[in-house]
Amino acid sequence: MKNYYYADQHNIQQGPFDLEELRTKPINRNTLVWHSGLSQWTLASQVKELSDLFEHIPPTLNVPAGTPSTPTSSLPPRTWLIEAILVTICCCTPLGIVGIVYAAGVESKWRRGMYAEALQASAEAGRWVKIGFGIGICIYLIGILSMFVFPLSSLGFPFFMHHPFWHV
Repeated sequence: MKNYYYADQHNIQQGPFDLEELRTKPINRNTLVWHSGLSQWTLASQVKELSDLFEHIPPTLNVPAGTPSTPTSSLPPRTWLIEAILVTICCCTPLGIVGIVYAAGVESKWRRGMYAEALQASAEAGRWVKIGFGIGICIYLIGILSMFVFPLSSLGFPFFMHHPFWHV
């Protein structure tokens, strides 16, 4: 008896299953399947034992170009990975790490045909990079400002408040 394996929606190998078990799994004609005797992973629609599962199922719906679920170019969206790494190192580590996590998934989702998810991951990575950069800049500005305010305040409270610099 053959043992069958399939790649789920996250490209994680599932199995082994016998043929009847495999038929109950959430596979479609584009699901990758493998069993001993196949040299490589093959589309379920091309595996002879499974072909009858897809005889009465209409082909995949082609969504008009330009919608978020189809690519508008062959290039994946911006990953924001370099920017996320720089934000992690230089500005705001926690938010930069979140940006790296989203950025790391953009290309792999694009290659698997998950176009809407790749666009979403790119948008989220960009969002976290921008927030982290903004917070980092604010922290640096507060630090620079404090270098000027704290030395003046060490001259004494009355002097600091009545200094001519503050009465411009």
